[in-house]
Amino acid sequence: MQPGKPKTQQGIALISVLFIAAVVLILASTFIYMIYREHQATNTSRMVSDSLQVADALSERARLQIVDLHKTSSLTSVNFVKNVYKALQGNSSAISLINSYVNTAQPITINGKQGWWKIVGASAITNVHTPPEVMYIDIAATAETGTGVQTVIRRINMGESPIFDLAMLSKKTDCIYCHLQVNGDVGSLGDLRPGWGEEGGSGVGSGGELGGSLVNGDVFIAKEASKDDTDLSNDPAQINGAQFNGSVSENYAGNRLPKDNDGDNNPDFPVINREVAKTNAEGSLSGGKIYTVAFGATLASVPASGNQTVINKTFDGNVILEGTLDNPIVLDGDVYFEGDVIIKGYVKGRGGIYSGRNTYVAGNINYIDPPENCATKSNPDQCAENAIINKKDELRLAARGNVILGDYTEVNADGTQETWQERQASEYFRSQFGLSDMRCYDTQTSDELEFSGSDYKNIDDKVIPYSNVECPSESYTYSMRPGKVNSDGSFSNWLSDDIYQGILGEEQRKYDLWRYGVDQATLTLPEVQKQFAKYNLSDTSLNDIMTHGPGDFNLTDATGNIIGTAHWSDGLGTIRVMIDKAFSYEKQVTHLDAFIYANQRIAGKTFNAPVVINGGMIAQEIGILAPGIERPWWASNSRYDFLGDFDFSTNLDCGKESFIENNFTDGIDLNLDGSVNSGDEGKLSSLFQPESEDCAMTINYDYRLRNGGLGFNLVSSDIGQTVSWQIADQVSQQVKP
Repeated sequence: MQPGKPKTQQGIALISVLFIAAVVLILASTFIYMIYREHQATNTSRMVSDSLQVADALSERARLQIVDLHKTSSLTSVNFVKNVYKALQGNSSAISLINSYVNTAQPITINGKQGWWKIVGASAITNVHTPPEVMYIDIAATAETGTGVQTVIRRINMGESPIFDLAMLSKKTDCIYCHLQVNGDVGSLGDLRPGWGEEGGSGVGSGGELGGSLVNGDVFIAKEASKDDTDLSNDPAQINGAQFNGSVSENYAGNRLPKDNDGDNNPDFPVINREVAKTNAEGSLSGGKIYTVAFGATLASVPASGNQTVINKTFDGNVILEGTLDNPIVLDGDVYFEGDVIIKGYVKGRGGIYSGRNTYVAGNINYIDPPENCATKSNPDQCAENAIINKKDELRLAARGNVILGDYTEVNADGTQETWQERQASEYFRSQFGLSDMRCYDTQTSDELEFSGSDYKNIDDKVIPYSNVECPSESYTYSMRPGKVNSDGSFSNWLSDDIYQGILGEEQRKYDLWRYGVDQATLTLPEVQKQFAKYNLSDTSLNDIMTHGPGDFNLTDATGNIIGTAHWSDGLGTIRVMIDKAFSYEKQVTHLDAFIYANQRIAGKTFNAPVVINGGMIAQEIGILAPGIERPWWASNSRYDFLGDFDFSTNLDCGKESFIENNFTDGIDLNLDGSVNSGDEGKLSSLFQPESEDCAMTINYDYRLRNGGLGFNLVSSDIGQTVSWQIADQVSQQVKP
């Protein structure tokens, strides 16, 4: 039998066992505790996550309510945020509905879980004329889930539409860029075809090879550029013969163009909504000559003086506005006219003039205190900001229907048709916009309508009952003349062609270039005598017009003096005429200080003179024929050599006083500042355009539009996107009743 172990060894073994057991017990306890803590943490995290998700869902629901409130308020973004800011400041003049969302917690229930939200912050806007660069509204939403409370603060973008960053925007661009220079970015909601590609040409009509069609800016095309006479890799890029110095983006889907909201794969044109325009008309118009014509009334003669001294906010009728250097039209904010607007002359102040139908620019529009031409500066944005700070004049013209520059008339006072030369504008508009065809109109509002395949809709996509639709076979009168569509489908003019001609006035110009489509074989001597009565042509010239073959020939007056040149096309279907002796004609628009915007179209036709638009243009269709000062390509006579050839190799500067004075006036002396003496304004003012950079038309973008200047306070912006999101870290930020 083995002897037993010593007691000391037995004790050590027992202690070791007990120590190991204690360690195991401690480890087990620690592990169990850690499992318990992890379970508790997970459970707490789940509860926090649940309340946070509910709060986020509540804030998203609140965001949608803000968007809906903005739409139903008929306020633009600037005015909407301004009212929110006023409500936050305790200003009782804020709209009551907005006020309730600021001062009262709004209850929301999602999946049986209760929460509240309200507006807690907004951009500081005290003047709608100078909104901040970034506009926003902050909303706070608090969720109470029973196991926890969480609050989320969401910032909502309320910024203006970026389309106003563009100098030009349209749906249809066929030949828009003919004889044109643009200083600024342009956009197209369809294919970009600057020249005559759709008319079967090769693109040379765009004028690029003439040195005329040039865009100094970026181009954003929703579809594709024309493939005729096009090289996008060239420097500058070339599209259909026109030159583009900036980048060209085809199939563009970014925010510089409007979005496709109806799913037809085409960007939607940003329309002028009648109710939005009315609601946001909070300004006034005074000064100058203000002559209003009520609906149903007819103007009997050109008004010698005004019948109103001020228009506050809105007027339910038509108006004629004329400002002079000593008594300009004075704008303070936005005004709205339900009918047509006719405007000309000098303008002072800052604001917009909106028409519920058409706007007619019946002469040049000039600022009294103009800004610098920022479009030609190395830092145009800084230049624009300085102009805003210094409160330089700023005009916006907008129309529910059309903006028409200059003449549209075609009928004399006795009801007979005007001559070929006098019908240049109306003939061009009919051809460019298809206005000899049938179109349909709303007999309640005079709006042009589109047929969607089953319904007639206005530009707001609202279905119009068949009982309110009128479809005349010839649409020119219904679309382009001042007046309204009556409930029985007829059309009523409120002023005649000859009265509008009187508003335009006359000017003397030494050169006049025009063309007219007519079949030579159908001409009679009485018809030719009638068409050329102004020029008192010799029998020889009258006979040449009736019998001369293709090519050009001199025109002489009854005393045998050469007064011009004419040309028959090969098919003898178009006669082209260049008159180079001074005669009086209806005035043309050659200078426009304004950004113009129309739902339907912007239309214009000028003679051969420089034209400048300081602002920009947005419309579904734009058609301004401004051939400028050029040597007729069809004229072989050397007496026109001073006008230069097609590549302008003579380096003409058509905006220079000396060029105008020496070649387009008879003995009129200009003052040192480029002005003319009293009595001579009508002879020269439309010809001298120092801001025109070529011999045709120049558009200088108004960079104030993208730098906080006066925008179009009538178009609902693409708003409502979340800018930022954060969890509230203070109990005071919770929202509860």
